Amino acid sequence: MFFSFFLTFPFSFTSEPDSIIGKWENSDQSRVLEFVKSGNGYEARILEAKDSDLIGQNQITDIILSKESEKYDGVLHILQRNRTIPASLTLIDSNTMEIEVSKGPFSKKEKWVKIQ
Repeated sequence: MFFSFFLTFPFSFTSEPDSIIGKWENSDQSRVLEFVKSGNGYEARILEAKDSDLIGQNQITDIILSKESEKYDGVLHILQRNRTIPASLTLIDSNTMEIEVSKGPFSKKEKWVKIQ
């Protein structure tokens, strides 16, 4: 029983789909996103940003929990360039998320902290 607890513990945060809902801040504290339920998935709106024109716009859309990988998949909107790129979101624990985007040979990861 003791051993089985440690086998299931790492997945306890990602198995709760609505644990992504809330306000999240990036590592340099330059942006705050609010993740909300949207249809069968989720989306993330910009609440705070250095560029005030971005506030209220959707930064990530079509966020769906992938049952196979225990990650969320979505579409990141690069608003200043009017482009989109696939994104992968991983809940590390109940207060930490990693967002990864990849395009060709390039990829970037950023940690976000839940603030509410």
